[in-house]
Amino acid sequence: MISCSLQGSTQYDALGHAWYGDQLYNGYDAMSTIGGMRKASVLPIAERGIVGRAVLLDLARFRGKDSLERGDVRPP
Repeated sequence: MISCSLQGSTQYDALGHAWYGDQLYNGYDAMSTIGGMRKASVLPIAERGIVGRAVLLDLARFRGKDSLERGDVRPP
């Protein structure tokens, strides 16, 4: 098992960037990343796209303000 942060919040990073010794995720040879990523790339994800759900909350409006103060982390 390889446990690593993949920057999956605002961007997706290829598993080809996660080396352990001379291997990539799933046992691929780390040399397969020289000159591009033939294995463990994000290209298959990029070609199909990603869809998710989100809820946007306007907390400033809820509190009767134009904007929140910097560092305002109080629950609504």
